[in-house]
This record gives sequence, C-alpha cells and structure tokens, in this order.
Amino acid sequence: TKESAWGTPTNLGERVNSLAEDSDPKISADELSLYFCSKRPGGHGDLDLWVATRPTKADAWNAPVNLGPTINTEYSEDACHIMPDGLSLFFDSDRPGGQGGWDIWVATRASVSEPWTPPVNVGTPVNGPYSDGEPSVSADGRMLFMTSNRPGGCGSMDIWMASRRQLEDPWQTPTNPGYIVNWDDNDGTSAISLDGSTLYFAGYCGYFY
Repeated sequence: TKESAWGTPTNLGERVNSLAEDSDPKISADELSLYFCSKRPGGHGDLDLWVATRPTKADAWNAPVNLGPTINTEYSEDACHIMPDGLSLFFDSDRPGGQGGWDIWVATRASVSEPWTPPVNVGTPVNGPYSDGEPSVSADGRMLFMTSNRPGGCGSMDIWMASRRQLEDPWQTPTNPGYIVNWDDNDGTSAISLDGSTLYFAGYCGYFY
C-alpha cells in the first residue's frame, strides 16, 4: 500500500540491464513500457533512449528496443519523461539545433501504436545557452520541472519550474523555487507525482521528497 515501507530493491536482470550504463528509468502510466537511456551496443550515439515492454504487469519484460534514428542521434539523448497518455516524450540532448549546451526536446505521436514524429526543441525561454535538462512534466502537462545551471540559482545545478496555462500556450520563463528545494550544491533528477502533491528529486548528498 502507499502507507507501507518500501520493499528491498530487486534487479531487473539481464533481460533489461546490460554491461553498459543503463539509467534514468521512466515507466508508462499503464506500467507496460519502461523507457531508459543506455550506452549499450546497437545504439546510434553515446547515450540512446530505449524501451522495454511487457504484455501485462504479471509478465517479464521483453528485450529493450532502441527508439531508433527518429529519436536518437550520434549525440546523446538522456533523461526522458513519458506523459501519462503515452503521446509525448520529453528528453534532453546535446544534439545540434538547440539553444546551447544540453536542451530539452519533445517528440509526439498520434497514438501509442504509431511512430514518434521528429523531436522539436522546446525552445526559449525554457532552454538557454546553458545546460537545461532532466525534464519532468506534471500529469496535466502544465508544469515543467527541469535541471539547469543558468544564473540565478542557489548552487551549481538547480531545479527550475516553468508553467503554461493551457497545453497550446507557450511555456513561461522558468523560475527557481529557492532554498525550499535547492541548496548550495547540485540538485536535479526531479519527478512530480501524478497528483502533483509530491516532488521527488536528487541532491548532492542523497534523494529527497
């Protein structure tokens, strides 16, 4: 139950994990698709995005599949976030065509059975000439949490927030929540709960919520 203590972590095994780096897992709302980044062989660049699927939650994971050249490039694609409807995939990349450094990109698809369209840069003011990445989007799609080393933060890397009134509206200029979340060193890798009431994130000395 949600009130119970966490159980002992178990390794997903060789079907999902490899001898290379496998990290930043994000699971779909139906818990049937597991997205993550990996440096395993068979990719298109340094870090690539992969997905493992299973028919039901009682089944084992199938072998991961690379998301292909529509999503991945010869550069790095990392830290993805899949929306609850499975139709938008946010991630960060250092590919050309961005605002500078690492940028946040988003790919969309018309249905979960159709292919992803080419990713587009989220653009300014979310991305800038600094390193902007590790996106986490609220279930309603109107709040974006990200990690950035842009000026105005509390430490080296901070968590920032951008919002929009409607899904069709542009993102507003990101704001820093200050020392209530960030501190003098690095903060990042955030995840907002589906109900929007809890923000999980990593700090230099551990994980918090």
